[in-house]
Amino acid sequence: MDARGWWIWGAVVLLASPATAGNTPPEAGAASSAVEERARAAADAYEGAEQAFEAGLERLDAVYVWSVRLAESRRAAGDPEAMNAHLERMKGLYDRVAQRVERGTLRSTDAAAARFYMFEARVWVER
Repeated sequence: MDARGWWIWGAVVLLASPATAGNTPPEAGAASSAVEERARAAADAYEGAEQAFEAGLERLDAVYVWSVRLAESRRAAGDPEAMNAHLERMKGLYDRVAQRVERGTLRSTDAAAARFYMFEARVWVER
């Protein structure tokens, strides 16, 4: 990884850390299951990836990957709307990416990828 890659990775880690995300680690003896903790960790990582992407520090696919992980972990935690929430995140992502492509700040391949992510999420919801 080159210097820019390490800098981006550091920014993502910083943005996704509990201190900057407004979350604190569970207290000793807290009765949280690993499934719930995984869902919270995925939410933190998704938010960090989203913020880094909006700042131009992260790639589009990182936002997608963490949205999928968030949906899967919330579904495992019993959330019946987890996949619908993922679809809504991907619709919003596609809209923002399309606007940035129009402004010339992202490539058309990013819009195609975001469109794929949105339709993939729709297929998952319709199953």
